Amino acid sequence: MGIFSKIKERKKEILLLFVVIFFCLIFLEIVVRLTYYPPQDKGYPKELHIIDDNLGYKLQPNYTGNFPMEKYQDKIITVNSKGLRDDEINYTKSKTSFRILSLGDSCTFGSGVNNNQTYPSLLQDSLNEMNISVETINAGVSGYEFKQEYTYYYTQGYKYNYDVVTIGIVLNDIYDPNITQIKKNMLEFGYHDRMADSPLQKMLKNLCHSCV
Repeated sequence: MGIFSKIKERKKEILLLFVVIFFCLIFLEIVVRLTYYPPQDKGYPKELHIIDDNLGYKLQPNYTGNFPMEKYQDKIITVNSKGLRDDEINYTKSKTSFRILSLGDSCTFGSGVNNNQTYPSLLQDSLNEMNISVETINAGVSGYEFKQEYTYYYTQGYKYNYDVVTIGIVLNDIYDPNITQIKKNMLEFGYHDRMADSPLQKMLKNLCHSCV
């Protein structure tokens, strides 16, 4: 007796099996939807990022603010004048210091923590406590892929006279970002294509408008 004949004989049983499997999958889908809660994104203040021609976007220099999610609103984000979430850093370093440049995405940037709680900062503190003179530079930017980290290194990162470069990589970093599309999306969502005016610039603009 051939296999097709056997299938015909047990057609009802096979059909019933498929029906049972179908309803089991539906039941599992309902259970997962009712019981699984995806991890909350910390969110980022809109003013934190500005559009950049080479990178798609970058951190707003001299920005200070907080994460918008209620759970993380006590965490402060401070960006220096060079657009890094770090203290002010000169391109040159002291002769006795060992400098580490840390590239990466939100894990390096420090999503949901204060500046002094990011892993580059904690690495620096730990080594300094061991009497090892180390200076880390946090060049992480949330959402960056490897291509953006590579571009940042060859446009800015190399200037910091570093001794070692670390790269924080997660699986999504292998994707090739479309910089043009990123810039277009950010413009549509109302992001700035330049740095925000400083208080002094705003005052001068107001004075000029009042003189016209």
